Amino acid sequence: MKVIAIAASTIAIIMCAPAFGKGLSKQYGSCMDAASSNAQMHDCVDVETKRQDAALNQNYQAAMKALSPARKQAMLSAQRAWLAYRKAETDFTADPDGGTAAPLNADIEFLTITQARADSLEGVGQ
Repeated sequence: MKVIAIAASTIAIIMCAPAFGKGLSKQYGSCMDAASSNAQMHDCVDVETKRQDAALNQNYQAAMKALSPARKQAMLSAQRAWLAYRKAETDFTADPDGGTAAPLNADIEFLTITQARADSLEGVGQ
């Protein structure tokens, strides 16, 4: 029963992943559509995570340049808390009893959290 629930959740995440937010690339959606194994899906997620991490860093740096010193300190505190949250949430998602899909689920979770933060920082301080 647990394996069926994990498989169903993995399929739901994979099917919905291209629709999560404005920031995921069309290449990611195409890659996931073409993937036929967990390893191929992991490769898609890895490439998109690098893309989203670059966007996150760019948006964070732009925000830090635009903010006042007091707001920069608040942003730094918020970013540190967000980094801790992302790690904790991803670690939780990587259920050691979750079967072969658990690492993929954790990678997708990491990607979607990163993408959401990149989107949320876009335009901050402007």
